[in-house]
Amino acid sequence: MTTPAALPPVADEGLRCLSCDYNMTGLTSDRCPECGTVVDWPAVRADRDGLDDHPGTCWERWPWRWKPIGFVVTAFHAALMPWALARQLRNRPRLGPTLVFLFICLATLVMTWKFVHHETEVAMCLIGIVCQVFLQTQVFWPLLPPHRSQRSWRFWLAVSAYTSWPVLVEGFGHTPPPLILWNETDVWPFPTGSLPHNVVTTVLFYIWWVDLVVIAFVRVPRRFWWRIVLAVLAIPVLVFMSSYTGCYMGGKVSGNW
Repeated sequence: MTTPAALPPVADEGLRCLSCDYNMTGLTSDRCPECGTVVDWPAVRADRDGLDDHPGTCWERWPWRWKPIGFVVTAFHAALMPWALARQLRNRPRLGPTLVFLFICLATLVMTWKFVHHETEVAMCLIGIVCQVFLQTQVFWPLLPPHRSQRSWRFWLAVSAYTSWPVLVEGFGHTPPPLILWNETDVWPFPTGSLPHNVVTTVLFYIWWVDLVVIAFVRVPRRFWWRIVLAVLAIPVLVFMSSYTGCYMGGKVSGNW
């Protein structure tokens, strides 16, 4: 008996389910066999062709005369409406507006910091924040691919930059902008330190933490749920590491460590 010739492999057409990222190559059904959602084939093909259906943040897309208002609206979304920010962010955000937003946050912190006694403190705080942004990006990039995007580094850099909004108000607190170190904070899950209870630090830390969780759940496919949990649990560790690195590097830069 002769066996039938093996069918040639089907080339990957790059079609993915918009809900679960399942490979739709070769399928003709109107329902995804993985998650069961109804397939919008025009949208699936548009996604395959690189068309981004996210409008971008107000800070990115508003004209220059409206940029100050766009900055405030984007910071408000990042702080209190993270689901709105998650739905606005493009799969491949532009680096220019992203980094300028971060720079404005850092500059505002310096201008409102009433407790600067030495350049070492400024260097420690600013370098610690920058380290946090880029360290968080490097962890989220391979761990949490954003929904319908294979170019996730820029996406998570934008998330890390836009969620740096707490530094806009830290300078108005009753203590210097907090560095999450074992002896300088009492924010759980970090050990209690030598300073009195810092309400500003506690509130900002937890709002920021929830913001990242919401953005991850909105933009990351549900099949990566365990990665989301892992990343959320890793955030306090990243904060501690970046703050310690910022203190060390800031001291080195200013020549006082």
